[in-house]
Amino acid sequence: SEASGTLHTVARGEYLLRIAGRYGVSLYALAQANNLHAPYVLHAGQQLRVPENGIFVNGVRLADDCPRMTVKGPDGTELRLVPLRAVVEQLGGVVEWEEETQQVSAEAEGHSLVVTLGQTQAEVDGRPTLMATPPVTVRHCTLVHAGFLARALDITIDARGAALRLAAR
Repeated sequence: SEASGTLHTVARGEYLLRIAGRYGVSLYALAQANNLHAPYVLHAGQQLRVPENGIFVNGVRLADDCPRMTVKGPDGTELRLVPLRAVVEQLGGVVEWEEETQQVSAEAEGHSLVVTLGQTQAEVDGRPTLMATPPVTVRHCTLVHAGFLARALDITIDARGAALRLAAR
């Protein structure tokens, strides 16, 4: 829940950006969680709630093996990317990688999808589907737009705050 997270006691000389970096959350997420507004004046001894950070699937926090990424979509909005394999497997599904075609196939929640690295054209349940941004690979992890994955697998998504929550319906 958004009420959970870590409490941080501000030390003398600390500032919001440094505290946010220490916990791996954005300055905006930390300010929002504590109803702070620019210029973000802090006082020694002040208690700050640090919002949960990470990707959760059915309430389970995914390991940080894969990086979290945000990219700009075609319309300039920020799109959060998630590790395809980790999400699908946490949902009880299966994922296969085809090196020759650079394609990832996945099945979960009664749906199937095929994505190709670097291409916005995907296949969901045998039908062509356009993604807002192409999948990318970082440190051997295929990252896809969280919104695309939620629609493709008909799962819920909650992207409020620093945490990203995906769940089966």
